[in-house]
Parts: sequence; structure tokens; C-alpha cells
Amino acid sequence: MRARWLVVVYSLCWASCATTREPPPATAPPNIVLITVDTLRADHLGCYGHPERLTPELDALAARGILFEQAVTPAPLTLPAHASLLTGTLPLHHGVRDNTGFVLGADHVTLAEALQDAGYQTGAFVGAFVLDSRFGLDQGFDTYFDDFPESLDDHAQLTISERRADAVIAQAEAWIRARSSQRRFFAWLHLFDPHAPYEPPPPLSGYAGEVAYVDRVLGAFFRFLEEEGHLGRTAIAFTSDHGEGLGEHGEDTHGMFLYDTTLHVPLILALPAASSRGVRVPHQVELIDVMPTLLEQAGLEAPAAVQGVSLREAWESDGFRERPAYAEAMLPLLNYGWSDLSALRTRQYKYVRAPQPELYDLASDPRETANLWSVRQDQARDLSAQLEALKREANSSSAAARRAPDSETLARLRSLGYAGSSRPPSIEEGTRADPKERIDLFNRIWRAQGAAQRGRHEEAIGLVNAVLEEDPGVFIAHSIRSLAL
Repeated sequence: MRARWLVVVYSLCWASCATTREPPPATAPPNIVLITVDTLRADHLGCYGHPERLTPELDALAARGILFEQAVTPAPLTLPAHASLLTGTLPLHHGVRDNTGFVLGADHVTLAEALQDAGYQTGAFVGAFVLDSRFGLDQGFDTYFDDFPESLDDHAQLTISERRADAVIAQAEAWIRARSSQRRFFAWLHLFDPHAPYEPPPPLSGYAGEVAYVDRVLGAFFRFLEEEGHLGRTAIAFTSDHGEGLGEHGEDTHGMFLYDTTLHVPLILALPAASSRGVRVPHQVELIDVMPTLLEQAGLEAPAAVQGVSLREAWESDGFRERPAYAEAMLPLLNYGWSDLSALRTRQYKYVRAPQPELYDLASDPRETANLWSVRQDQARDLSAQLEALKREANSSSAAARRAPDSETLARLRSLGYAGSSRPPSIEEGTRADPKERIDLFNRIWRAQGAAQRGRHEEAIGLVNAVLEEDPGVFIAHSIRSLAL
């Protein structure tokens, strides 16, 4: 095992939430499959209430498993959220704060490393360049399938370095089929399809079509596991790194805000034990809880640095105690020069630290339409104090994750809408713009990027020129303009 960082932040802030757990029953440890679908809103699954029933396969998975109604990601960006998922720690600790300019340090122990040390065969199959092995998430994997060939023309056209779900699944199935039946395996499948631009195979269309397509492909994968004799002895964890704005609060995509459109993610566990079928858990849980939960299913203890907790008590008893969930958005600062955001969420309230602070009563206003910051000052001050205490106690190891990207990496990440820096621009904190005041510029940049991807370069140049007239300091707008020219 690699060296572990002793983290005191979560234990100090939330020590009252610790509970004593009995060890799990002495049964043969299962195979483990972790599935992450990028940019998937929880409310687009039928089992989470979507009226169109886009996801019959995932609904069936939930019916034979455990569904967590209130799961929260710590970051609405792919790389930081997956770093948290695989290490069980917050971005404040592992230090990966954005998709650009950060690499997960070798001193952090991943889920794959812990399982590999316990004798598991480990394989990862990712659907987009943003999770390429160069960013450090390959730690502990025997196989890490991330081959994204592309040409120089792809960089100029802003072509996205990704592959469809069926291609990812095909690689995973071939790897599983080739595994020794005498050893357990851990497979991580990352499917990127619901990320913009939304281009599912015909006749499907739009974001909903991408969700339906992924569900269909996963249904075939579940049948594969059954045909190979693995389904009955495999623990499946299904989740997402973050959601998608889809125009709510003015945000077309994700990364800029900390509303539940992008923080609330699906989380489903399907375990071999019959006693865990058809369970719905109302408690707020976090993405960092997935790692220790899966390690416990494998009969392993979580590394000392892990800040998440096993969720077994949440579905087996009423003794689970919720903790406030931390979230942050560094994209506005590192990619655009605007203010970063941070938030603390309970099942009832969410406080957002911003130039214009926000407080929402999620119980009565789940769509976060009424900012109560000015009328519930006591509640806002309490959550603000907890948030600042958590950030003050954060481990200083975050600086070690910073890594200046090379030109090829920047070109590929630019195709996904990211071209920032690991260091904040030299703008006084008190003068940085609130992202709420700049969301239209953010959306126009995404539209410009989409136009460039379709070869409509004059349209892209017009869009970014309009952005630069209003805010000439937005680096990514200059970048898209130069490529389009």
C-alpha cells in the first residue's frame, strides 16, 4: 500500500456523526463492478421519478438493489468528482480541483489499489479523455483502457476525445471474459454519453436520448454478467459524477453552479445478499461514501485517510447519522477568472458561499428557486461557519496535485470545454464576478464550442467575440477564437 495522509478535517468537523459498526457477515467477497455515467441527473431515471421511464434497465437494477434518494457529489466536474469517488476523500484533501492542471498524487490510495492488494484483478474502461491515465486515476488498475487516438485536425475542430458506451462496454466484457475464474475482479466502467454535445444514435435525440441509450447498453451488459455466471456473485455500484443544468438557473451544462441539478446524483447498489433488495434510503449520503462501502463488501477496512463512511448502516438500520455534504465549483475561477463557489448541504438546507450568498430550504423548495439568505441569517451563519471551519482544516496536500498540462493535453481538454489553469488568476478575491452574473457568457462559450465542432467557424468567432467584448479576460474564449480562426 502507498503512504497515507492522515486527515483530521472530516473527523474534527463531523466527529459527532461517527458510529460503531458490526463487521459484515462472513461470506465470500464478491466481484465488484463500479459504473459511472457522466453528466447524469438523478431525476432522469424512472426510479427517481422521471415520468417518461427512460431507464427500464436501471429501474430494474434499483428494484433488486438499494437506491439512495439523496446522494451528493462534491464537484460538478468529471475529474475531481471521480478522484473523490475512487479515494473516498474530498477535493480539499486529494487536491484535484478542476479538469485542467491537476493530477491525482501517488500518495493517495485508490479503491483499485486497495482491492488489488487484496488479490482482485482490476480493470478500468473510460469513455472520455478527461479520465485519461495521465491524470492519475489509473493507480491500482492492472488494465486501464483509455486509448483515444486523434489527429491534429481533431484539435483544430475541437472534436471531443470520447467513445460511445457500446465501445466501452465491449472492452469491459472482453476483459471480464478473459479473467481467471479463480480470482475475483473489480471492473470500473465510465460512460460519457450524456455529456454535451447530445448526439445519441438515431432515432434517439437530445439529452434524454443519451440517457435512454446508456440504459439500453447497460441492460445488455447486465445480461452478459448473468450469462457468464457472474451476476449472482457480483456487487454492482451505479452512480454519476455530476448532473446537468439543462437550462435551470440559467445553466445549460455544468461546472459553474452548485444547484442540485448538478450536485444530486443517482446512487444504486445491487448486492448479492437477498436482504438488500428493493430498499430506498432517504438519508443524505456522499459520493465519497462509495469507496468505503465497496471495501466493506470485499471484507476490507478503508484506508486511514478516507473521509467517507460505509453506508451499510443506512440500509440495514435506523442508526445512520447524516453529515453535511461539502461541494465546490472551481471552474468559474480557474477557467474564467470569476469567483469560485463552495457549499454545505444538509437534507433540509443548502448554503452557497458566493459574492452573492445563497441559502435554500430544500425540504420546501427542492428546485432552489427562493434564496433565503437575507431572511434566515441564523441558519446561514451556522452553515457558513461550518463550511469555513472545514476549509480551514483542509489538508495542505492539495498543492501536490497541481500539474501544468502539456499542449496536447490542453488541446484535448479544450474539446470538452476546459482550458484553465491550476492557479487562480491575479484578480482580488473581493472583486471577482459572481458566476450568476456571467452565466450567459458561459452558455455562449459552450454554444461557440459546439459551432466549432460542427465546422461553423464564423458562427463560433461571432459568439466568442461578443463574449470578449463584455469580458476580455475569459481565457477559454480567446482559445476557441484562435482555433476557429
